[in-house]
Amino acid sequence: PSKATSPIVEATRRLTAPTPNSFSPESTGPRAPYTISNPINTTRLHGLIVNALSTQLEQSGHRVINDQARDIAILNSRGMVDTLLEVKTDSSTSSIYTGVGQLLLHTANDVPEPRRVLVLPTAVNAKLGNALSKIGIRILLYNSRGEEAPPIFDSLEGLLLKN
Repeated sequence: PSKATSPIVEATRRLTAPTPNSFSPESTGPRAPYTISNPINTTRLHGLIVNALSTQLEQSGHRVINDQARDIAILNSRGMVDTLLEVKTDSSTSSIYTGVGQLLLHTANDVPEPRRVLVLPTAVNAKLGNALSKIGIRILLYNSRGEEAPPIFDSLEGLLLKN
């Protein structure tokens, strides 16, 4: 995928790039206390994305399921998981690491191994994309259209047709 990454994701990548021959000790001890003076309002984008993706998959003829651990699983004709999709609402390093762990752990005992798809809002750099490909994880990008409109998924059917 060639979609541009967000400035926050690029800054995280620059900060997390290892410096040769160096070690920086991590912080220890108690954190400084803080208070939040204003209420925090959030929108549950994850559900919007998962629901839109499952609807599109079902409309394309796929049989989808989910459970507490798995965002979306596509079943084959024998009722086995053919593809596991893990949805993230951002492309931060921690979200990608979490998604990779979820995809690998939730398919570790599946025979044959299902396709593993990480669903992200922005592209990853080539180095990370190659690493994900080496461990059998594909990327599906989506375009958010706001907090209430369902997102658009780039190359969904093409991704699912690849072996």
